[in-house]
Amino acid sequence: MRQTSKDAYDKIKPDLPTKQLQVWNALSRNTMTGGELNEYLETHSAHKRLSELQRKGVIFEQRTRKCKISGANCIEWGTAKPSPQATLF
Repeated sequence: MRQTSKDAYDKIKPDLPTKQLQVWNALSRNTMTGGELNEYLETHSAHKRLSELQRKGVIFEQRTRKCKISGANCIEWGTAKPSPQATLF
């Protein structure tokens, strides 16, 4: 994990409930769809924390892609703001 990720974690940790912190930790390691996040955390409810964390400004929509779990086109989530250049290609 990069130092910038550790710094961000230290900054938000006191403000996030346990479930939200688990989701943030998972997304700080790798971008995921809601379905992939549920499977990674072995739960059926982790995806419910995504909109809460988005409203807090600590996770961001990265792109739309095919989910490895459902096969549907889904939003991929991550802790980094996506680069404007990333949407050009």
